[in-house]
Amino acid sequence: MSLLIVGYGKMGSALVNRWAGNTDLSISVIDPYAKIESMPLSVRLCTSLDELHGQTFDAIVIAIKPQMIKDLLPDYLPFLASGGCLLSIAAGFSINSLEAIAGKLPIIRMMPNLPAEIGKGVTAFYANEHAKPAHTSLASTLTTVTGYSLEVSFEEELDKVTAVAGSGTGYGFEIIRSWMEATIQLGMDPVVARELVLATLEGAVELAKLKSDSMEDLRESVTSPQGTTAAGLAVLREEGAMEKLMTNTVNAAMKRAIELR
Repeated sequence: MSLLIVGYGKMGSALVNRWAGNTDLSISVIDPYAKIESMPLSVRLCTSLDELHGQTFDAIVIAIKPQMIKDLLPDYLPFLASGGCLLSIAAGFSINSLEAIAGKLPIIRMMPNLPAEIGKGVTAFYANEHAKPAHTSLASTLTTVTGYSLEVSFEEELDKVTAVAGSGTGYGFEIIRSWMEATIQLGMDPVVARELVLATLEGAVELAKLKSDSMEDLRESVTSPQGTTAAGLAVLREEGAMEKLMTNTVNAAMKRAIELR
């Protein structure tokens, strides 16, 4: 099975690095700005269309910015093998928009996030009506290798996953940054502050994954009446502050995902 990845930006390179080390796929990348030293040894780098002359691929992965697809995708369609499929990781670029450029080909949209590079990603995917079981099986293999995989029944569900998980690592990093800054302001060394916050968060996540308790029950299990945790939570939960902030954050991301269609 051969893949051509068009684009080697942050997300494209994260996926290529994971796929190259955990599948037996033949992977080629085309990107005029990519450097061969940044790639796994098994991946072939092409920097121009001329280097693809005479070749076809079982799947082409669209890993370029959405605003570039209309101009660039037609150049790569001749390299798709008969019976092959297009896989797109371009956020917000709909199946209808892709079909308007590529025609009625098997097309699968995949919405990954950056931790896919270390096998801890979250990826949802949706296949159009022209996709065959072999195509969805390929998408399932590619997404499972990168972490949690979810096939959705409606394309609109991808916008929800994008708002929660696709953009969610950014929310997480900002929460961590703010938490670290508050720790530093207490007088802690920045290096120690980073270690404390990351270790605390990692422990909370791992415990929550192991336990079947609700998040409310877990929260209460570490909260003594009139204790330090209760004092901190009183600020976080004042007038539903945390819920409102996260709801507004996710809704803003989803609104933008819909606009990008």
